[in-house]
Amino acid sequence: RWYLGNTDELLMKHIWFIRNSEEKVLVVPGTLSPNEVGLFESLGNVLEWCMDPFDVTNPGTRFAKVDTEMPSKVQSHRILRGGSLYSMHYALRASEYYQDPPSYSDSHFGFRVARTLRPK
Repeated sequence: RWYLGNTDELLMKHIWFIRNSEEKVLVVPGTLSPNEVGLFESLGNVLEWCMDPFDVTNPGTRFAKVDTEMPSKVQSHRILRGGSLYSMHYALRASEYYQDPPSYSDSHFGFRVARTLRPK
């Protein structure tokens, strides 16, 4: 069901979501186990803002193009993915999405930061 495997126990070890984030506050990334490629919390904790525009009048066109302007200047809604600490286990998927205007903020919206490491 997930890139981690099929059990809910794996979610508890790798992803912050409604069942293990009892305080309902954001958690510092890296406090759970990384996945098999070394990424921490690639799902859960915060909904991830994406550049993908979402057309509320025609949702089927959500991947038609990506705006080249800064997202905060564009009025179209943007997609949020990956689930948050308020998400149920079934919503912890990259394919699960929500949408809001870029001007909207919430305590469980954010970005996932990744860094490429050079081989030694």
